[in-house]
Amino acid sequence: MSFRSTAAAVIASLVILLAAVATTTAVTYAQDDEPRIFHTIRMTPRDDADPAKVEEVLAKVRHLGSTSEDVEDFIVGADMSGEYEISITYILEGYDGYHAYLFDPLHIEIDKMALPLAKSMELLDVVETDDPAAAAARLAAMQQERFEKVEGLLEMFQQIGK
Repeated sequence: MSFRSTAAAVIASLVILLAAVATTTAVTYAQDDEPRIFHTIRMTPRDDADPAKVEEVLAKVRHLGSTSEDVEDFIVGADMSGEYEISITYILEGYDGYHAYLFDPLHIEIDKMALPLAKSMELLDVVETDDPAAAAARLAAMQQERFEKVEGLLEMFQQIGK
């Protein structure tokens, strides 16, 4: 076997190996046991909300995004829809990451500071999954657990806009 045919065979093997790794990674990454979850919070502060308090909350939101091991990436900025003023999106790795984020003490502190300042709010989750109904049920169960375990949280959500 010549050098050229050996080199061509090695390159062909590497291409096949890389294609197999890429395919395996894509399939594994999309499995429903640990999908990426894009958790978005959209809100508008109350008209009487102290701007300094709103900025303090946003600083904590950024700190949570930059320090939490459960947050893969995040963005905090102006909501361009015209419906809300602020938008926050955290990208979380899997259901375990979502659960840990929900119960992170800093997240609970942020909620206790932010919810009384909110005139309107919307939460939205986008999940990479082939089974949206199962994903929705899992996320709803975790949110319900949070409302049951974090004292006063449900009441704070119910007071938004009142």
